[in-house]
This record gives sequence, structure tokens and C-alpha cells, in this order.
Amino acid sequence: MSEIRLSVPAAADYVHVLRSVIASVAAKLNFSYDDIEDLRLAVDEASAYLLSLRADPTTLTLSITPSDGTVDVVASVQGAGGAEQAPGAQANMMWHLLGALTDEARFEEQSGQPGIRFTKTIAPASAAR
Repeated sequence: MSEIRLSVPAAADYVHVLRSVIASVAAKLNFSYDDIEDLRLAVDEASAYLLSLRADPTTLTLSITPSDGTVDVVASVQGAGGAEQAPGAQANMMWHLLGALTDEARFEEQSGQPGIRFTKTIAPASAAR
């Protein structure tokens, strides 16, 4: 599969669209129900955090790169202002949740805009089903 990129207006009302897309991609890759729910929650958490970084966000984008048993996701937000991470962000609840829901999560800049990259791999028990 190639990269899937979806942009929606930067508002909480549209995050459900991003959740649906990540769930569909993960289901196509044969992720377990629990892993799919983890990815949906990770998209929620990343989106909420990114929307809080901008005073006037315009677009929320999700880039999904699926491969054999792994999905790499980058959520980013466009809008006015810098791409600075909120002070102490690594220690806040969002990072703890993303760490529990995914295999790896980190803050990164995407084309001068704040972004969060996370990866999820099918667990060995899930792959055997």
C-alpha cells in the first residue's frame, strides 16, 4: 500500500473522520480489534494535543504509511504561529498514553508545522489469529 494522506478542517468535530480512516487501514492490515482501538485512541490524543498548540489552527492532516504488519502515522496541524512543543510536553498525559497505545511516538516538525509521529506493529499474538 502507498501513503494515505487526509486533511480535514482543524476542529475536534472532524477528528472522527481521521479515526475512521486509521481504523479502516489497520483492519485491512489484519490488526486485532484491540490494536485498531489503540490506533483510534492514539489519533484522538495526537489530534487534541496538536489542536491545542495553535491559537488559530486551519488544517489537521493525517499521513498513514502502511506496510507488512506495521503502520506509521504522522498527525500534523497547520496554522499561524511557531512549531514549538508545549513546555514539559514529554511529561504530560498525552505522551504517556501514546507510549502505551503505540510502539513509538515522538514530536516532530512537518513542513514547519508541529506534528506527532507514531508507529504500531501487529503484536505476535495478534498476527497468529
